[in-house]
Amino acid sequence: MERDEVLRILLDWNYWGDYKDEGIERRGYIKELNRLLKTDEIAIIKGVRRAGKSTLMLQQALFHPSLQLLLTGLRIW
Repeated sequence: MERDEVLRILLDWNYWGDYKDEGIERRGYIKELNRLLKTDEIAIIKGVRRAGKSTLMLQQALFHPSLQLLLTGLRIW
């Protein structure tokens, strides 16, 4: 399989650039994530399925300039 074909398939699977709903803003969580981003610590977001972990990261990426890379995904290749 060629590199371009692999990238095309992966881009189809990458929903980060195709979001339609930003969900409910969780100001407390966003505030805590912003605090953690200023440290050298690794932060882990964990929880049950469909609890909003990806939505939280999407919101963080939308409003935090240093995380804009998450929104571009594989398009930087």
